[in-house]
Amino acid sequence: ASSSDGTNAITTSVPNAYNFAGPFTIAVWIKTTAVGGTYTSPLLMWCTSGGFAEGCKELLTVYSGTGQLNTQWYGGTGPVTYTGLNTGAWTFATLTYDGSGYLQWYLNGFVDSGGAFALPADVSGATLQINAGYVGQMNGLRIYNTVLTGAQIVQVCRATEGTLGVC
Repeated sequence: ASSSDGTNAITTSVPNAYNFAGPFTIAVWIKTTAVGGTYTSPLLMWCTSGGFAEGCKELLTVYSGTGQLNTQWYGGTGPVTYTGLNTGAWTFATLTYDGSGYLQWYLNGFVDSGGAFALPADVSGATLQINAGYVGQMNGLRIYNTVLTGAQIVQVCRATEGTLGVC
């Protein structure tokens, strides 16, 4: 598992065809070490700069006050999970986006929330930033350029759970 204190992000280039504008699925085991306060903690960002600015997409963000997950971009926000994460417990968080305006959250293989969500146009030169402010641990990050079905999400969860959690 990778640990983050929220101060240093890993930045990586991603092929241009992979721009989070079309269908995608993001799946990752996460374990928060602290919730409280009112700040947000981006786990995955797709940005052209180091900060939250025009064109940025925060793909996985933890609301620190509630432990809920959401997706947002500069100037807007998407559906928030109904369920908050438990501090100190591993959770298999999965986000799917159909490319035409619908986002779905799964926690530990089960549908949690979803709704209409139009991502902004992609920006050139963007990079994927991992642990961009997130405090906690993550394991087994997977990014797919397609929408996984509920059955496929459960299959990935069960294949990767090991000692992390239960799907």
